[in-house]
Amino acid sequence: MTRSKRAIYMRRRVIAASLGLGLVLTAAHAGIALGGSTTTSGRSPHPHVEHLVVQPGDTLWSIARRIAPHSDPRGVVDRLAAELGTSDLQAGEMISVRAS
Repeated sequence: MTRSKRAIYMRRRVIAASLGLGLVLTAAHAGIALGGSTTTSGRSPHPHVEHLVVQPGDTLWSIARRIAPHSDPRGVVDRLAAELGTSDLQAGEMISVRAS
C-alpha cells in the first residue's frame, strides 16, 4: 500500500469514528431530553411519602413488600423500623413511609 493510500485509509477511519461518536452522543442527548435515564442517581430530592393505615395483621415485613414489591424486604424493613423508631405496629395507626 502506498503512503497516500494509507493516509486516505486512516482519514476515512477517523471520519467514520467521529461520525459514529457524534451519532451516539446525539442519540443519548435525545434520550435524556425525552425523559430517558441520566447519569445521576435518579432519586428525587423530595421522595414520595405514603400515608398508610396499619391493618390488623400487618407487619413491617408485609408493609415493606407492599410499598417496594421489587426490592429485598429486609432493607426496607430496617429502614421502616428506623424511620418509625419501633418495630411494633398497632392496627388503626397511621404511619408515613417513604416510597422506594
